[in-house]
Amino acid sequence: MSEKPASAPGTDEPLFHGRLHYKILLATLLCAAPLIFGVDYLFYRNLRRDKIAEQGRQLQRIAATTATLLDAAELPPEALLKPEATLEMRALSARLRAVQRVNELDQPIELFYWREGKPVPAEGLASPPLTRGLRPEARQAVQRQEVLSTDVYTDRDGAWISAYAPFRLAPDAPVAGVVAVSARADRMNLLIIDHFKILFLEVTLTGLFIIVFFSLILRYFVTQPLGRLLEGVRAMTRRDYAYPIPTTANDELGALARAFVQMRETLQHYVAELESFAQTLEEKVEERSIDLMSANQELLLANSELYENQRQLRKINEDLRRANLAVMETNRLKSEFVANMSHELRTPLNAIIGYASLLQRGRYGALTEAQLRALTRIAENSTNLLELINTFLDFSKIAAGKMEVNVSEVDLAQFLSETIAPLDALARAKGLTLRLEAPPRLPPAATDPSRLRQAITNLVSNALKFTEQGSVTVALRLEAGAEMFAIEVRDTGIGIAEKDLPHIFEEFRQVDGSATRKYGGTGLGLAIAKKNILLLDGVIEVESEVGKGSVFRVRLPLRLREHEMMEASEKPIALPSRSPDNRIVLCIDDEPDLAQQLKAMLDLTHYTVIGARNVTEGLELTTVLHPRIVVLDLILPGVSGLAYLERLAEDPKLKSIPVIVVSQADRRTAQAAFEFPMVIGYHPKPLDRGWLLNNLRKIERETLSWHQASAADQPADRQAESLLS
Repeated sequence: MSEKPASAPGTDEPLFHGRLHYKILLATLLCAAPLIFGVDYLFYRNLRRDKIAEQGRQLQRIAATTATLLDAAELPPEALLKPEATLEMRALSARLRAVQRVNELDQPIELFYWREGKPVPAEGLASPPLTRGLRPEARQAVQRQEVLSTDVYTDRDGAWISAYAPFRLAPDAPVAGVVAVSARADRMNLLIIDHFKILFLEVTLTGLFIIVFFSLILRYFVTQPLGRLLEGVRAMTRRDYAYPIPTTANDELGALARAFVQMRETLQHYVAELESFAQTLEEKVEERSIDLMSANQELLLANSELYENQRQLRKINEDLRRANLAVMETNRLKSEFVANMSHELRTPLNAIIGYASLLQRGRYGALTEAQLRALTRIAENSTNLLELINTFLDFSKIAAGKMEVNVSEVDLAQFLSETIAPLDALARAKGLTLRLEAPPRLPPAATDPSRLRQAITNLVSNALKFTEQGSVTVALRLEAGAEMFAIEVRDTGIGIAEKDLPHIFEEFRQVDGSATRKYGGTGLGLAIAKKNILLLDGVIEVESEVGKGSVFRVRLPLRLREHEMMEASEKPIALPSRSPDNRIVLCIDDEPDLAQQLKAMLDLTHYTVIGARNVTEGLELTTVLHPRIVVLDLILPGVSGLAYLERLAEDPKLKSIPVIVVSQADRRTAQAAFEFPMVIGYHPKPLDRGWLLNNLRKIERETLSWHQASAADQPADRQAESLLS
């Protein structure tokens, strides 16, 4: 009982099984204490009741004996009134005192006789101590003259115990009174207390013995197995798997011990496997370390090789950079060469074409039929050569990614009619029919007319080239949803083999070598056509069958919205307020051929053509002469034609002079020229006489309207025609 609870190692905190043991003992004590006191109380009550009953029975025997003595004495009734008057009563009184002494009574025996139905104590026998203290039940019993031989009575304080017995004066006489025998309860209570102390000690010792016995049983069957199980857990933490744990019990603790032993065995198995795995892993790590050291050596060697390779690669990159710079420089020089050569080649060709046109119209005198045929051949071949040069120039621009898209509104039917019209003569010369199929009332398209015209011209020219008989048809239609339009070029020519279809749009490629020799050509027409169509966000397809002909189909969006819409080539003409008699045409071009051609074109009109070779000379003549119109080439030596337009726009007196651009400049330069308000038109070289005369007529009409010509009744159109006749 004095054992200290077991504690965890290194701490003063009791372990679970120790705490459980003492908690159960405390609970047992708390439960046993009331039980012990309750048992003692019950024993005390029973003992006191038994003692009172025993003393009452003794008093009843005394009372009964006294009543028997009275019955045997056969006293007269008068003797009870004066008991000392008769010898018999004195003898009876002596005998009653003897009975009192023998029975060790604290009070004398009392006699009550009946008088008028009430018990009255007999005089001279003893002082009546119980008369006033007679229990109500006893008085009622006496009044009813009942036999009081079975009950024992106590007073209200429990200090007295009384027994009663009726007596007769003769054996057969009625009850004459009552014998009352009383004794004090104090001595009996002391005796009861002594007995209770002994009983309490016995019960307490018995309870403590039971508690100690229960504690030992609890320790043996509960806390001790838990302690062993705990020691087994501690041993397992120390990796001591051989610590004995009893598992023979058939209760829950035994099942717990068996489960713990099974868990310990499983854990021991896992620990053994982990140790084996750790050993294997350590061996593998050692092997990998050796491999890594070897790999590290190889990596160092590879790094040295890589460093050498990087050094060589840097050298190669430097060589490539230099080569790239050289290529870029070569491309720049090539571009300059192409631009210069195109200008140098096209300038004399434009002059040849212009002079041939003038000769054909008889501006320099009448020609014979043979001369006209020869001149026609010269003009046609010059035109073909110019187109070939333009083709190569366009191809170089496409390859360099310098092609631009300038969008404007196009009437598709009229556009296609104007595009294929120059090719009609070639078709008739080969005996072919060239026709256009277009539905009425088509909406205008927003596209680049220059790129589309070049693509359609190349497709139609290609169809005419490879068609010997039959026809070439250009068909226009709207696609579903009216968001796309399609142009088909159908021919009845030689057709294309299926194996050649995937390569038909490649540069410098034709059907085969023999076809190239028979039909001629550069092999760039279809390639340029496809690239132009792709620039316009379209697609081009081809279907063909050998011997039956081919169909080239172009699909384009009706509204090309990604590019800025190009302004119209014609602008309102704002003329200075000067005399309409000034009809000087100033031609600014570094080549004198354009000025000579203008003189020949306008030799029958009232215009005077004056030439200037550069911008400086042109500005001086413009300031002095105030020409009616300026014909300007944008490609000039030293300072470009755009600088001339800038100077013209800065001078309030000169900025209203109309300017017509006639040049082979690229589209970007031409677009920049159109930003100046005085530029009213653009035409590539060679200059067309009809186009020139149309612009001059517009200028004359504006001039005549501006100055309100003196002949007010003559229409302005007729006056302009008279000036150009």
